[in-house]
Amino acid sequence: SYELLKKGYHVVILEKNSYLGGLVSDMKIGNVNVEKFYHHAFSSDIALINLAKELGIYKHLIWKGGSTGLYYDQKVYPFMSLTDLIKFKPLPFMGRLKLGAFILFVKKFVRLSKMREISADVWFRKHIGEETYNILWLPLLKGKFHKAYKSVSALWLCSRLKARSRMLGYFSGGFQILIAT
Repeated sequence: SYELLKKGYHVVILEKNSYLGGLVSDMKIGNVNVEKFYHHAFSSDIALINLAKELGIYKHLIWKGGSTGLYYDQKVYPFMSLTDLIKFKPLPFMGRLKLGAFILFVKKFVRLSKMREISADVWFRKHIGEETYNILWLPLLKGKFHKAYKSVSALWLCSRLKARSRMLGYFSGGFQILIAT
């Protein structure tokens, strides 16, 4: 709608809720606005960064070093680097090597435009094997998409792997600033 407004079109936004924002909306707890859903930006999110600059809200985008962990078998494992992957003992050593090579392949060679019609469930099982898939990706997909996880496109998961960066961006006051602006 913003892009259409810039081109001079009259835009009407239809929203089923009493507030705008959908997944970037917030709620008030006491005197503080809190995001309803967890959000961050990657340093590779160029469209969002450019939009923030255009709207004059880039100064509210705070970059912090992120950390990722994997919860498996009642233990949290750090999962930010190749070293973390190599140390991840729940996977056999060859599984860890294969996964590292696969992630590198996705980051460097996979063309996202080719992934839209491919099921993440099927494609990842095929390329990294059942055991690795069941330990790493299946819990992620089920946790995020519940029963619909089998219909998630490989495009979604591959784009996450390609976009992942060590620096994560958070808007001071939350992503609702995009709607408020």
